[in-house]
Amino acid sequence: MQSQLDDLLKGLAAEPTDRSLSGLEGRIWQVVGERRAEMRVQSRLTPAAVVFVALALATGAVVGGLTELSAAPIAPDWMWASNLAPSALLEGAR
Repeated sequence: MQSQLDDLLKGLAAEPTDRSLSGLEGRIWQVVGERRAEMRVQSRLTPAAVVFVALALATGAVVGGLTELSAAPIAPDWMWASNLAPSALLEGAR
């Protein structure tokens, strides 16, 4: 495998280039600079993103907990006076 790769690279080196490589290094460093600038912006925004995610999780937990507390099952008064109320059915089973 290595000798095949070496042969291919030697063949590629022997071929003439089809375009000029002048200015290539400058373009490469320009792209590297742009990506570095993007990374700096992203690294500055990361703490804010973490804070927002934590705030969203905390808000969801609080709202979910309050919703669970407020949605406690409350039976209407007519159900307890009925003959089908669980307490009436249990008394009849004795």
